[in-house]
Amino acid sequence: MRTLKAATLATILGAMSACSLNECANDTLASVQSPNGEQAAVLFERNCGATTAASIHLAIMPVGEMPNGKGNALIFSKMTADILSYQLHWIDGGHVHVSLPKGAEIYLRQQSVGAATIEVVRGS
Repeated sequence: MRTLKAATLATILGAMSACSLNECANDTLASVQSPNGEQAAVLFERNCGATTAASIHLAIMPVGEMPNGKGNALIFSKMTADILSYQLHWIDGGHVHVSLPKGAEIYLRQQSVGAATIEVVRGS
């Protein structure tokens, strides 16, 4: 009987810990390397399941790395009809330019990440 209780408890605890795991998925939309080749600006869609709306994130990170969490530079609403209207490029080694659809709602906006300054422009 004790073995059955221990096995049941282990099963319940295992199921509970699985529920707390990060269930978000990141899908890269664009990755642009800085002119000096040290950093990349990565634009990606983050989807955390049916109860949370997908959003678009921008992360500034070392070249070759991919985001596994939230963006560290910019987070904004996903505009399904305007998915192709996002533009991303480096102006020079220290400035990133990102153009958003006119109606995109910004949830997080950093002026800079490390040595990179983030310039955000809304489309027309």
